[in-house]
Amino acid sequence: MRVVILSGGSGFLGTAIRNQLGLLDNIHVLIPSRSPREPLHDHEEFIPCTITSPQDVEALIGHASTRGTLTHIINSSGAFDMGDAHEETPEHLGMLFDANLFGPWTLARAAAQEMIRTSTHGTLTTVASMAAVQITAHQAAYQIAKTAVLRLSHLLAEELAPHGIRANAVLPGYIVSDEDAESPGQAKRTNWVRVSDVARMVLWCMSDASAPLTGGALPLNHLPPG
Repeated sequence: MRVVILSGGSGFLGTAIRNQLGLLDNIHVLIPSRSPREPLHDHEEFIPCTITSPQDVEALIGHASTRGTLTHIINSSGAFDMGDAHEETPEHLGMLFDANLFGPWTLARAAAQEMIRTSTHGTLTTVASMAAVQITAHQAAYQIAKTAVLRLSHLLAEELAPHGIRANAVLPGYIVSDEDAESPGQAKRTNWVRVSDVARMVLWCMSDASAPLTGGALPLNHLPPG
């Protein structure tokens, strides 16, 4: 049984990813969460876990080993807030770095060690943002954190390639629901992307179809005509 750990699984994007995972066979999905949630599919399991806590993540990885072989990590957790660089506070910076960098790093680090231990050729997929490569004012802490998590993904790809572990990042623009994307009354923006398209790209990154790719940074910033 392949085990997938999905952080951020209770959010807007995470739910879309869960729906895509629900189409797959022979997987068990573990979703770290600070509060109990109802699963959408039979193969889902919510686990009490704060992913910035190394102790919680260690227990999560241990639990994964009882369900099968940890094969895929999807880091879709994150947080957004505004703020100018010259006005940032340590508390605000720490909050956004925890959500967008330190949590994903803690989970990826522990998972990579487990994959190496079990000689598993797995994948680490991180949802970063177009904010990692496009400068927009008044998003200082968020943009810096997303830039850092993209570089983390690149480093993981370089360091883990000898172990057969791939790491890629998806860089969505402004994520909208499929309903909003199709609404005739909505003024479309050039950096909009459907949530279902982001979810499908995340699953492509963990699939055999993407086997030649590691260290990728895949921009998703276009809304095709409906």
